[in-house]
Amino acid sequence: MASIYQAPARAPAPAPIAAGDKLYVAEIPRESSNRRHHFAGEVTGLSDDIVRLAGYEFVYDEPTGNFERKPWLSERILRLDNAMVFYVLPGDCVLENLTHERNGQELVITDGGAFRLVDRKYSGR
Repeated sequence: MASIYQAPARAPAPAPIAAGDKLYVAEIPRESSNRRHHFAGEVTGLSDDIVRLAGYEFVYDEPTGNFERKPWLSERILRLDNAMVFYVLPGDCVLENLTHERNGQELVITDGGAFRLVDRKYSGR
């Protein structure tokens, strides 16, 4: 006997990332590399598994134990995969003002205003 039940239509799920979103990207350090980079930027383009960001690069400085922001605006094209951790920033976060502060083993990322992100896992140490 054929069923006449029809499942209700579902609205499509919202995209996890959209143009205009602000992201903070922490590269997961590999054991074979001392390279530690983070990036904060605004999404300017995306496809299924690739995102394009305009923003600022942060490079780990071994002597100070902190991430230093490069002074110039740059663009990155990144694959959405397990080699990086993506944090969605609030829309009012001021990317130009982002700084990193140490609080013991924690890395505190702030724009000097209301935004504050505590990174315990990918802090560089």
